Amino acid sequence: MVIESFKGQHQQKKIEEYKKTAEATPSTVEEILKDKSSAELFLKILSRYEIGKDGQMTARETGDNPLAQKILKGETLEENELNQLIEYQKKIKEITDSSKETFDLIKKEGGVEYLASLSPEFSKIIQLVGPAKASQLLENYLASVLVEQPEKSENLAQQIKNVNEKRQELKELDQEITKLAKQYGIPEEEIKKFYELAPINYTEAWRYLKQVVDKHRSWFDKILLWRKNEIIEERMIKLNKVNDIKKLLEGTVRFNTESRKLEKINGINQYIEEIGKIIGSAFLETNEGRELLIKAVGGKEIPTEKSKEALEISFQEAGKEYQNLTNKEYLEEEWYKFLKQARKGWESMTYEQVKNEFDKIENQQEKENLKSQFKESLKKKRKGSLFNFLWSLLENKINTILWNQ
Repeated sequence: MVIESFKGQHQQKKIEEYKKTAEATPSTVEEILKDKSSAELFLKILSRYEIGKDGQMTARETGDNPLAQKILKGETLEENELNQLIEYQKKIKEITDSSKETFDLIKKEGGVEYLASLSPEFSKIIQLVGPAKASQLLENYLASVLVEQPEKSENLAQQIKNVNEKRQELKELDQEITKLAKQYGIPEEEIKKFYELAPINYTEAWRYLKQVVDKHRSWFDKILLWRKNEIIEERMIKLNKVNDIKKLLEGTVRFNTESRKLEKINGINQYIEEIGKIIGSAFLETNEGRELLIKAVGGKEIPTEKSKEALEISFQEAGKEYQNLTNKEYLEEEWYKFLKQARKGWESMTYEQVKNEFDKIENQQEKENLKSQFKESLKKKRKGSLFNFLWSLLENKINTILWNQ
């Protein structure tokens, strides 16, 4: 019993350690595919990224991924494909985490209007849709548009890391100021007032700091009359970290003795400006981003994740549609129905007769128009952004299956 108790505790500890690891943190593939929004994102990732022989995940040159097709068809996956699925599972977590961290960081760093004040690219988004809708776009769709541009997703993660490093330096500086103020007997509210005044009127702030330091000198310091000015000045210099804060926020330029050149050291604002540039271009340079902006500009509500789910077809339904729209018999039947309605006199013809009549059409543009109308009719029967994404995978397949294009 004693050993079993020890063994049980040991096993529980191992389980808890495992749950904390990166491998256990992502949602399971089953959970991802059950959720309509994450299922769409997952398929996008499968189409935009590929895993090389070295195991590294890189941007895919084409959007055709056999693994995505097998999942949609419900086919059994090979062992190496299951391993790939786990890597894609990690990628979706990486992108969604980066997106959420970006949104949270922007809120902490002054919000979307402050971001717009630093970034001309992001300012365009604000000018188009206003702060409230811009914030909605970031919260609900940043991850989705970033998948379209893998290099931007990686750059964004780096900029967030840079900002967090600078914020940690600011935190340490704040702790140093607080510690010094406590050491000198200065209440926190009074030292805070100095830092509130400094950006507005530095001369006035410096005068105020001198009064505060003088007022809170200990009785022992006050005895040392001959050292009064020296003590006050020394403490003021130690408490005044305004230039250090400015460097962390705005950056600075220094002379590198090794390269013998001036080099720029970025501050938080430069990194936030880059974040704004990445986000702005991600929305302006992708089809999905521009479609969302057009909806917002037109006064339409931007679907939140909750309301968006109601518009989506499920992943299972998407898989069924994918199988239908890659099935030759199904497509030929639908094409036949369409053509019978498209031309007078074709209503009573067999499929082969209708197909022959279509082939006889000499005007190539007329034939292409009929094909486009047919594909549009297929698309109109289905709705939801998950299917819209599937369509990007399906359209070329339909061309090949029906018309060998």
